[in-house]
Amino acid sequence: MASSGIFTSLFSFQTPRGESKCLRIKAPIRQNRQSVHFTMLLDTSGSMDDENRLKNVKWSLKHILKYLTAEDKISLIEFHENAHILFKQKEVTPENKILIEHTIERIKADGGTNLSSSIVAARECLLYQPDTSATSPYMKHGVVLLTDGHANEGITEPLEINRILSRVIQDSSGASFACIGYGVHHNSELMRSMATEGGGSYNVVQNLEDVAEVFANILGGLITCSAQQVEIIISGKYTAKNLNTTFAVHFNEELNQTRIFLGDLQSENEVVLILPNEIDSVTVKGYDLCNLNAFEEIVENFSGIVTEDEKKLGLVNYFRLETAYFIDDVRQALISRTQFEELRNRLVILREQIQIANTDSEHPLYALLLEEILEMETAMNPVANNLRQTQAEELIAMETSHVFSQHSAYLSLGRGVRSHFTPNTPNLRQLSRQASGVPQLQATFSNTLQRHISQDLTSQIDESNVVGAVGAAGAAGSDTVDMSNVLPRSLPRITRNFVPPILENLDARNEDADGTYDETMLCPAYIPVSPIIHQ
Repeated sequence: MASSGIFTSLFSFQTPRGESKCLRIKAPIRQNRQSVHFTMLLDTSGSMDDENRLKNVKWSLKHILKYLTAEDKISLIEFHENAHILFKQKEVTPENKILIEHTIERIKADGGTNLSSSIVAARECLLYQPDTSATSPYMKHGVVLLTDGHANEGITEPLEINRILSRVIQDSSGASFACIGYGVHHNSELMRSMATEGGGSYNVVQNLEDVAEVFANILGGLITCSAQQVEIIISGKYTAKNLNTTFAVHFNEELNQTRIFLGDLQSENEVVLILPNEIDSVTVKGYDLCNLNAFEEIVENFSGIVTEDEKKLGLVNYFRLETAYFIDDVRQALISRTQFEELRNRLVILREQIQIANTDSEHPLYALLLEEILEMETAMNPVANNLRQTQAEELIAMETSHVFSQHSAYLSLGRGVRSHFTPNTPNLRQLSRQASGVPQLQATFSNTLQRHISQDLTSQIDESNVVGAVGAAGAAGSDTVDMSNVLPRSLPRITRNFVPPILENLDARNEDADGTYDETMLCPAYIPVSPIIHQ
C-alpha cells in the first residue's frame, strides 16, 4: 500500500495513574474541495410537528444547499411507518436545486418511527450507480440520521438496529454515519452507539439554531474529509475498556488482532488516543482522499526523549477522556437518583488535577474540561436534584441525561457540536449560554471551514428572522453564499452562479416497488451478522 500524508506518533508519558502511551494521528491538509454525497434520513413521525421541529429541519436542509455544488449529490429519505426515498444521488445543479427545495417543502409529519427501514433505504442510495457519474474521481458519502423519538415500528431492538447498520457500512465502504437526536425523547444510547459504529458524531438539538449549526458542521466535515475508514490495528485481544476508548472496537480471533475504528479524519484535525503502556507498536490504515490511495503504516514507540509539548499533549487528552467517563458516571447517577457524595468527592480531585495541569500548560482544551466540571457540579446540586416527582421534573432529568450523554461522546470521540441546555434547566442553561459565547468551547474539534459554515448559516437565521419557523419555499436557493473570503486558501469557492431552474418533474418520490422498505430483507433473524471488521 502507498504511504499517506497522515502524521502519526506513539510515545510514553506520565499520568496520575502511571505511565501510558499516547497515539497521535493528524490528518493532512486538503489542497482541494472534496465532492460529497449527502444522505439525509429524516424522521417524519407525528411528533416531529411539535415545537416546529420538522419546520426547523426543512429550513436547514434547504439552506445547506447553498454550500453544495453541481459536483455534489444529495439523497433524502423520510421515514415514519415505513421509509420512502424522495430522491437518491440527485446532482445539486442549479436546475435541480428548486426541485430539491420543492420536495423538502412538501414533507409532512405523520405516523410512527420505523428507524430500521430508513437504514435499509440508505443502503440503496449509497450503492446506487446512476448513468452519469460525478466529475470528481471519488465522492465522499455521508449519512445523517435525525429523529426525535424511539424506534416503535419495524425492528426496534437496539442490538438488531446496530447489526443492520454494520451490514450497511460493510456493503458501502467509505460511508460515515452521524446521528442527531431532536429533543428529550430520543433514544440517546442507540443514537450514540450508531454514531460510534458508523464513524460519525452524535449530536443533540433543541431548536433551529442548533439544527443549522449541526448540519453545517457535518457538511463541512464531509467537504474537508482527508481520510476515511481509518482504523488502528493492535496485536492481541483488547476491549474498549482496556484501550481506554469509546471508538468502536472489534476483535478478530483468527488473526488475533484488535481493531479500533476511527472513521473519517477531517483536514486540520487530529485524533489522540491514550493506550496501555504495554503497547509498543500499532498499525494505522485507511484510505487517503487527498491522494486517492489506500495506506497502511506501522507506528512504533518513540525511543528517544519525549518533548515537553508531547507530554502536555498526552496529559490534556488523558484528562479529556477522564472527564468524558466522569460525565457518564454523573449521568447514570442522575438517572438512578443515587446519592452524589462519592461523585462530588471524586470530582473535586479531578478538578484540582486539571487546574494544576492547566497552570503548567494552558492548553485551550482545559477551559472546556473545567466548564464540564462546573456543569456536573451544578447538576449534582442537592437542592436542584432533590427527589423528582412531577412529570415536568422527569423531563428535566431526561434532558440533562441526554445532554450529558452527548457531551461525553463529544469529548471522547472528538467530533460533533457540543449541545446546549434549554431554559428547562435554568442553572445549567446559564452556564451553557456562557459557554456558547466562546466558540472554541462549542466547536473545539471543528476545523476552519466547519466553523465558518456554521457561523454563516446560523447568522442567516437572525437576518431572515425565522427562528422557530420555516422560510418560504424556494427562498434557500434564490441566492448564493460567497464563502471565498472565509475558506482556507487551499480550498476554492464552493458556490456557483445561480441559473434559473426548470420546473419539471416536481415529484421526485422514488417509485420502486411500493415505495417502502422491509428491513428484514437485509438482516433476517435467522442470519447472524458478526461484528464488522472494516476492510
